[in-house]
Amino acid sequence: MISTPAQLGSGIAVQGVTALPGTLDGAVDGLAQCDLRAGRPFVAEGGDRMTFHCVIEGDVHAQVDGGAPITLPCGVALLLPAGRAIRMTGARASAARSRRPDARVMIGRVSPRAAAALGLAEIDEPLAHDFSRAPGAAALAAALAGELDTPALGTIPLLSALMKLGLVYAARDLNPDVKGGSTRVSRAVSAVLTDPGAPHSIGSLADLVRMSRATFIRHFARFTGANPMRFVAQARMDHAAELLRSTDLPIKEVSARIGFANPGHFSRAFRLKFGIDPSAFRKSLISPGTAPAEGSHGKHLEQN
Repeated sequence: MISTPAQLGSGIAVQGVTALPGTLDGAVDGLAQCDLRAGRPFVAEGGDRMTFHCVIEGDVHAQVDGGAPITLPCGVALLLPAGRAIRMTGARASAARSRRPDARVMIGRVSPRAAAALGLAEIDEPLAHDFSRAPGAAALAAALAGELDTPALGTIPLLSALMKLGLVYAARDLNPDVKGGSTRVSRAVSAVLTDPGAPHSIGSLADLVRMSRATFIRHFARFTGANPMRFVAQARMDHAAELLRSTDLPIKEVSARIGFANPGHFSRAFRLKFGIDPSAFRKSLISPGTAPAEGSHGKHLEQN
């Protein structure tokens, strides 16, 4: 016998099938696709609901409420509390005349009921989550990108389901009730991304999340796939690139803002990362002969 939905009461098992409460129905809606270009900001004012931003292509520089820029690599999602404005650009320019965006972000609104069910309702600060390490994450990102590239019948329900899956993975790591150290490590990740120029050290980050140094290093590597100080160095170089791209600050000031007291040390680190020194990098952004880039833009996705 096949039981109908009416016969399957909430949480009541019938012949081995358990109906789950519909708490997460419509968990993520109001979907929008945001194609980003380096140096061409996309700005969204804060709304009345939490929003979920999944970076599915390229890397993104983001500012929340005009604060310090943070870098969101591909495979990172940002949970943004209600009422918080966000400004985003692509972190790195693609090849000249490329029709592909420099970065692509999928944005959705989180329903209050889903936020409460997942333990996210009380979040009052932006939280970054690396979903690239979740089971099947590569397939999830590929499916999102594929649906955006070639929309078809059922694209919107499928995108909503995929975003809901990403939200659940984020909640598992960010919810304080989840066992293990990933919740606390996410606070350290957010601290680094929010202010990469601060004097971060393994000791200061471990103290922030109330772990021993050895425990913190182990959990951080499991959560991010990187050593804590290597992660800090990456965040600093990405922040420096954004400052060089979007401001006319002297190299010495850029160096100081990302935590380098010696501009020479900064230039060597920057060259090691990007293969070009900071001054040449800045000049390359305004060199003649490149095609004008299309602006960053977002579009709401209509139900199929």
